[in-house]
Amino acid sequence: INCGDPPPGLESSGTASSGTTYTDTADYICNEGFVRQSGNLQISCLVTGNWDIANILVCEVVNCGDPPPGLESTGTASSGTTYTDTADYICNEGFVRQSGNLQISCLVTGKWDIANILVCEATFSYKKLLAKPCLKDIYKSEIR
Repeated sequence: INCGDPPPGLESSGTASSGTTYTDTADYICNEGFVRQSGNLQISCLVTGNWDIANILVCEVVNCGDPPPGLESTGTASSGTTYTDTADYICNEGFVRQSGNLQISCLVTGKWDIANILVCEATFSYKKLLAKPCLKDIYKSEIR
């Protein structure tokens, strides 16, 4: 009795490393970017010559959830929040881009790739204002 190659599950695949005959088993794993939702990680070859697929592994796509805020920036995931989806970032009102990316991706780990998330700085700062030579001199003269 031979069951043949193990059938694919929902976003999962099986490998029958021990064989495909009666009582042999097939081990299942989720496809990349998917995690276990339900079902068994192993199925058996039945005396009927069929795989016991009643509880075959069912996997669902990894979900990163809402994109996290950057430093004075906000992300929107208009295409979705699952594996390979992206979130677009803009600076909050009154802030401009200092560094980082305008877009991040949902990773296979279920986390957003925040390594280079958008960092924004205030458009106005006294530090920058005082760095201007003419204003610095005026400010100093008023202190005296």
